[in-house]
Amino acid sequence: MTPLVPFYLSSYTSQNYSLKEEDALCLAASYFDDRFIDIHGQKRFLNLTANDAITRIRELFNSKEQLQKIRTGLIAQLRQRLSYEFPEAARQSMKINSARGYTPIIYWLAFKHKDARYDNKYKLSIAPELGIKISTYTRKHAALIVGLETRISETLSQIATAIAMPEFDTYNAVFDRFGFGLNVRTLLLFNLFPFEKFLVAEKPWENMNAQKVNCKNAIVP
Repeated sequence: MTPLVPFYLSSYTSQNYSLKEEDALCLAASYFDDRFIDIHGQKRFLNLTANDAITRIRELFNSKEQLQKIRTGLIAQLRQRLSYEFPEAARQSMKINSARGYTPIIYWLAFKHKDARYDNKYKLSIAPELGIKISTYTRKHAALIVGLETRISETLSQIATAIAMPEFDTYNAVFDRFGFGLNVRTLLLFNLFPFEKFLVAEKPWENMNAQKVNCKNAIVP
């Protein structure tokens, strides 16, 4: 929940707790509320487009998140297939190799790629001993995952290049001090840049006129 939601929640509902539906209503209604105007007469924090670079970074990040969600579901389905066709591999870690851009064992499944590790592991599996083969369906399913993983890796590379632009050097210097990884620094960057949007006369803006509200996590001045 955003810090402002509890404040508006008290105005638009009689509840002393919040629901997702009510949070959405409050955020929507706040756009038409005079209290959501800063001293410059602007709607506070509603301008998501800082510049083209930030817009591009946000789009890349959202694309990556969507691809990863799709991959998660496909991986679960693949594990179900492998529990019958190659049970020893069903619980194996399936993480994208950063150097290759895909998961090695899934690539092996998809394209019958020669790899001594997985070749030997499959020879020792109970499945071929029982006459159970890896199906064409499973191999095509694995190929689909490899395609998604390649897209994810390409998108991550594009994000890394985009956030390394000189205009973000000051932000990255701070992120480096905290040891933030690519995901965290990307999220922070497209939400915070430029940081000046949170300042009034180069100082933090504080709402000293906010009403006291009886709501969990509310800001009470």
